[in-house]
Amino acid sequence: FAGPSDSICESDTGVGYRLDQATSSILPPNVTFDWSAIGGDGTFDFDNTLNPIYFPGPTDISNGTVTLQLTGTSVGVCAITPDVSTMVLTITPSLSAEAGLSPVELCENSPYQLAGVAENFASISWSSSGTAGTLTNGNTLTPTYTPSAADVANGSVTLTMTASPNAPCTGDIIDPVVIQLTPEPEVFAGANKTICDGDNVDLSDATWANGSSFTWTSSNGGTFITGANPSDFEYIPNTVDLSAGGTVLTLSVTGENSCGSVTETSQSVVTIHRIPEVNAGPENQTLCEGANTITGAQVNYEESLLWTSSGDGEFDGATSLTPIYTPMASPFTIDSYVFARPITSSDFTVKISCKVLEAPYASSAQTSISPNRCPPNCALPPNGC
Repeated sequence: FAGPSDSICESDTGVGYRLDQATSSILPPNVTFDWSAIGGDGTFDFDNTLNPIYFPGPTDISNGTVTLQLTGTSVGVCAITPDVSTMVLTITPSLSAEAGLSPVELCENSPYQLAGVAENFASISWSSSGTAGTLTNGNTLTPTYTPSAADVANGSVTLTMTASPNAPCTGDIIDPVVIQLTPEPEVFAGANKTICDGDNVDLSDATWANGSSFTWTSSNGGTFITGANPSDFEYIPNTVDLSAGGTVLTLSVTGENSCGSVTETSQSVVTIHRIPEVNAGPENQTLCEGANTITGAQVNYEESLLWTSSGDGEFDGATSLTPIYTPMASPFTIDSYVFARPITSSDFTVKISCKVLEAPYASSAQTSISPNRCPPNCALPPNGC
């Protein structure tokens, strides 16, 4: 009996397969044995023993099987027809496996499809040295890996492929792939800003990280004073910015290495306040005693306005363009008052008409007068009192 059919791993063919399950009811010297490989090209260490070692040849390995035949021939007076028995030896191909290219550079939020290759395997599995990263189809040669925040923070992760062979082959193949993780660029254009006409925009609060390059742009095309970093830049508004009341500044940062195709942007809205323009009206206006409406003032680009006086008169509606002003000086003293808007210095002087209590007329002369006496050149104001 040549023994049951069996198998051997290709990697063990150099050691050979011992036919130790072959048996015979007659033992030497009453029998002779002869082993042969039908259609095979392997060799026996001793082909005339019951339990030799067979070494498969290249053709055996290529074919995957070989039939081994044992012939037992009786010796002497009891010689009978030779007995023949066969068994099939299967040569199982050896496992081969590689996890793929290593190391690999990967941008932090990019999935990566692994490219493992393997032959003659029973199973494939992947494991990660990191935490919380995901492996989709982790029991295949080409799973998809998505980095976790922890993996990105660590800067790299090792993914390991384990390939198990078909029986009777033994010994897993374990192959790692190192993935170097590049963080995406980070950018902050700074807080929104408000400036006055004529001022530059200070960009010192802008920040960037994990970038290979950056650019500043304006929605209205103004000019930048450049520097080595975004925070070193200043922006000079142009006439379009002034007309529009501001602009939007955009800071764009391009990532490094494997994140080189990633660009992140951030915007800062700039509001420009024009310098107020103010004209308090004609100078040397002559007012009558009592309440007078001030007219002729003009204001542009104001947020607020306020009338003030260098004298002791009072305003009604001091935040209006046309306030009512009542002089408080003695009717016998000619005084002058200055009206000014606090943001600029557009002032004018008004002359207060003096009305003599005992006389039906008033004087516009800037002199002091005594009771019951009209000053020289006394005359009624053009519009009366």
